[in-house]
Amino acid sequence: MVRYLLWALLGVGTATGCVPFYQPMLATTPVVQHRGQLAVAGSWHLFETGQAAAAWSPVELLRLGAALSACRSGEATDSTASYLRNRQYEVGMGYYFTLGKGRARVEIAGSFGQGRTFAHGTTTPGLPGFIVPVGGASGGTAVRRGLPEQLGRFTTIAGQGSATWAAPGAGIGALGLVLRLSHVRFAHLTLNGQNRGQPAMWYLEPAWVVRTKERAVRLEAQVGYSVALASPPENSVFYAARPRLGVGLVVQPGRLRKRL
Repeated sequence: MVRYLLWALLGVGTATGCVPFYQPMLATTPVVQHRGQLAVAGSWHLFETGQAAAAWSPVELLRLGAALSACRSGEATDSTASYLRNRQYEVGMGYYFTLGKGRARVEIAGSFGQGRTFAHGTTTPGLPGFIVPVGGASGGTAVRRGLPEQLGRFTTIAGQGSATWAAPGAGIGALGLVLRLSHVRFAHLTLNGQNRGQPAMWYLEPAWVVRTKERAVRLEAQVGYSVALASPPENSVFYAARPRLGVGLVVQPGRLRKRL
């Protein structure tokens, strides 16, 4: 099983063919189920990306949420250095409900986000050992220390359906499934100072989630894929497919106060 997973991840790495300039965020899953509930989460993506998120239910069946993520790979030390930086946020709302006497939580949601990203030199498209120049095979030409070769600002609009259900067995509290459809468009994109237009791409992003039992602080792991719904052109800022792996904590402050 491990061998097949490794080959799948390597296949994704080689299939990108260009720098993954757009970095997907981890999908949100149902974490509130009643009016007034608040949940905050912190997670670490593999590779080199951190994310913080919050969800709040101001009225029954309505969830408001926000998330921030940051990716930092490499250091801008000299003209030969390689680095990739990405910052983005996302806000959204969802309609949630429970089934099966509260054991299953279902949510339909939409979100809007914006991000900024820049890169220099060569970067790894998500997996160690697969190194390609910024901008594809032609590479970048920046020689000044710390000068990004490729800069971009993008927006995302997404819709998703998700569900988690209580799982029997020690240690596992819930299993979840998310299916997300995202549209990404670069509002501004340059390579070596030259405008590269406003490329856009649709992504289908399924994910699987595991959480520990219902407590004030819970562990969560998420495994997902982002798959382009069209073939990215050569030297594109978009990838054909990319895994999303993350681990983190989900905290419900209301439960935490009761325990204190």
